[in-house]
Amino acid sequence: MLVLVLAKSTAAQSADNTEQVFKRDFAELVDEVIEADFMSPRLNFAEFIQDLKSQSQPSPEAITRWQAKQAKLRPHGICQKIANETLSQYLKLVAQRRGLHDLLTHKSHYQGSFSDLPGGKAWYRHWLQSWLATDVSIETLQNMAKRELEHAYAIYLKAKKVPYTAALDDYELTEHKKIVRAFREREKQVLPHLNEVFGITEPVPQVRIRKSNLPESFPAPGVYNTFRQTFLYHPVEKKIRGKHVDWLYIHEAIPGHHMQFVEAGRNTLCPDNKFLPRLQISSEGWAAYVETLAEEFGLFNHPESKAYALEWRVLRALRVLIDTGLHHEDWTEQQAKSLWMRYLPHAPDVMEREIKRIRNWPVQVITYVYGKHLIEQAISKAESELANQPNISKRSIGQREIRNTVLRLTNQPPVALNYISQILDIENLP
Repeated sequence: MLVLVLAKSTAAQSADNTEQVFKRDFAELVDEVIEADFMSPRLNFAEFIQDLKSQSQPSPEAITRWQAKQAKLRPHGICQKIANETLSQYLKLVAQRRGLHDLLTHKSHYQGSFSDLPGGKAWYRHWLQSWLATDVSIETLQNMAKRELEHAYAIYLKAKKVPYTAALDDYELTEHKKIVRAFREREKQVLPHLNEVFGITEPVPQVRIRKSNLPESFPAPGVYNTFRQTFLYHPVEKKIRGKHVDWLYIHEAIPGHHMQFVEAGRNTLCPDNKFLPRLQISSEGWAAYVETLAEEFGLFNHPESKAYALEWRVLRALRVLIDTGLHHEDWTEQQAKSLWMRYLPHAPDVMEREIKRIRNWPVQVITYVYGKHLIEQAISKAESELANQPNISKRSIGQREIRNTVLRLTNQPPVALNYISQILDIENLP
């Protein structure tokens, strides 16, 4: 018994030492890397390119040295493994960026097409990896979008045919109090279900709701301000349509961005890292995913609300195909418009807005569909893996616990989703 106790104690000390060594070496390497001031992806790609041209880049020797140090790191726990894989991907982007930067000249300007730049298609692939934090092929993205498009379009057409006796009330922009009241009514519907659907027992602080003061040309109908924990509704049709309210609330507030920001902060499984900000692939993926759960919260119970939400699923899938088509497949704008009009012929004004958005903000629109896809894949995989775990009580682990784990990992890049079943095994939820 004494020998066994001593053996366990020695093993624990060795694990502690390994963990501490990784923490020290990882922190030292990260401090060295972030001094290079690598620019994170931003919405306006034209501005990004202009700023990048005047920014000094790390030398190839420095990048090689960082990659060699990273390869020698020995992470111990799951969070360290996630951090190490994230750093590895980050350094690959730094190396890519260095090579692409060298192709730019003072005459290089992005004007809505990657063909404007030397190495344009390589730039687009780099921008994909920068936004999506994964090395995913364009073919994979296109196939995913086609599947999502056909599935969403089929149920959208069915939803449009459901009869109803009265349309939902719309709100004029001067009726701010009525608009807020409508969103608060959705809040009352959602809150009682948070434990049942996500295993959340702590109260979620009430989200602030304000009218956006963004310019009328801003292409999104809602924004979540993380610094002020405020949901900003942004009217794109001169009013707030009643059919928009369910969808906007669930995406921007609870259980969308607001709840995600709160839970990934107070109950995170792994700490934020210093070298990479929270990514839209994780936050927009989560918000798009929870839209598919709306009926579990008693939302989308009016045919107009459901059809509108499904129309957005169709729209987002179209945007993935248009983004990759315009920027990588050398589509003409007419090809993009023909695809759009095949599915959403009633919305040519929205089409113009979204194509302009894709030109100005390349790749960002892909984060919604691909992020949702990764979450859905991870949940399905975890359910399958956990079903085959002999040391886990099937009664204590279910979809609720898996969703909760995903939520608490949304401050991390998508690589963290690979560890869901291991995290649940470690935590041994009751």
